[in-house]
Amino acid sequence: MVNAMKLLAHAPSVTMGVEKVTGLARYGADIQLPGMLYGKVLCSTHAHAHIKAIDTSRAEAFPGVHAVVTAADLVQHHGRITDISEGTMSNNR
Repeated sequence: MVNAMKLLAHAPSVTMGVEKVTGLARYGADIQLPGMLYGKVLCSTHAHAHIKAIDTSRAEAFPGVHAVVTAADLVQHHGRITDISEGTMSNNR
């Protein structure tokens, strides 16, 4: 128990500190690979709204669109989809 308290008493070591403050650190969003696809999340403008239907035909017809995913495409756990953070949907697998 003493070792655990000793560990908690120290500040965590800063890795890549210089790279982060100088803007040289690379993050996942900085990586671009050939043939890479990008995603866009569109949320409702009405908080706690019950969305009855979504017409995705315009999005699907847009040049360069490879897929349009809605909640209907997600696997539901116990009959419902779980919102885990900032509109991120989880299928609880």
